[in-house]
Amino acid sequence: MSQPHPHDPNHNPPTLRSAFLDSMPTTGTPTTGMPTDVTEPQAKRLLAMALTKRRPVDRLIDRIAASDGHGWMRTALALPTFTRAGDLASALVQGGWTTERMNQFKNECKQLTGASQDERSRLAGMLGYYLTVAAALVHTGRNLSSQPKIELEAVLLDLAEAAPQPWSDLLARAALTLGVD
Repeated sequence: MSQPHPHDPNHNPPTLRSAFLDSMPTTGTPTTGMPTDVTEPQAKRLLAMALTKRRPVDRLIDRIAASDGHGWMRTALALPTFTRAGDLASALVQGGWTTERMNQFKNECKQLTGASQDERSRLAGMLGYYLTVAAALVHTGRNLSSQPKIELEAVLLDLAEAAPQPWSDLLARAALTLGVD
């Protein structure tokens, strides 16, 4: 039996949901084939996957969380936009910039994200944007983003989970300053 061709209209490529289900135990009922021993965390994750659309920042989070993600992040922060800015760890993590300088750098990162033709530069610009927004929240209490607070808090927490130190702490502290319930 031959494999279906990817351009065959009857071919359905695997989805994230099917990949999740394929990773679950195969004991199931004869009529549905669905697993009967799904744990509560698995069920919650499956429900969240079904109900949640991917955000643009999820590609960045995936990239940082990849096996080579922390190295990629160091390389991304070595792009000219970042090296021209000076010592980012001092400026952003330790609070060495004024609010005006952070706002200016945030806008440079937004421009890099929007104007870049390659994914590495787009993701690096997005990374710089969120690191700068986080620094402003932590060091000045000002929110430089127009994103709704609840969405921004979720993004910052997700980035904090994926990022290496010292960036992880900065992102997590920034999310906490938003005080969203």
